[in-house]
Amino acid sequence: MNTTTLNDALNNGMFDSIDGGIDVMKMDVEGFEPNVIAGGNAFFESRLAPRYIFMEMVPDMMGEATAGRKERGKAMFQNVLIHLFNHGYELDDFSKGARSDLSLKENRFEDITEHLGTDIPQ
Repeated sequence: MNTTTLNDALNNGMFDSIDGGIDVMKMDVEGFEPNVIAGGNAFFESRLAPRYIFMEMVPDMMGEATAGRKERGKAMFQNVLIHLFNHGYELDDFSKGARSDLSLKENRFEDITEHLGTDIPQ
């Protein structure tokens, strides 16, 4: 399987046929979210940056997929949240029992991860 980063796709003109911007991006990469986000810094700062990104983030899967160690997933989860915040994205939780007051701007990581059932080590 051939893969590329969002930045490389942007730089190589793979998105040139898109007029305007992208409304929605669905990301289903089974734990490789840190890689996708890190490989898309220029993309997420471009005119093509999607207004909304829908993804499921499971820290254990992130750790297993990218580092081969589940315990690394918690730090990777936090890193993804930081990258998303730096690109101007906000958090929303569509899961059962979701809280509408979760915010990357207003809440501590501990509050967010506690609600999502993920403990970030101190």
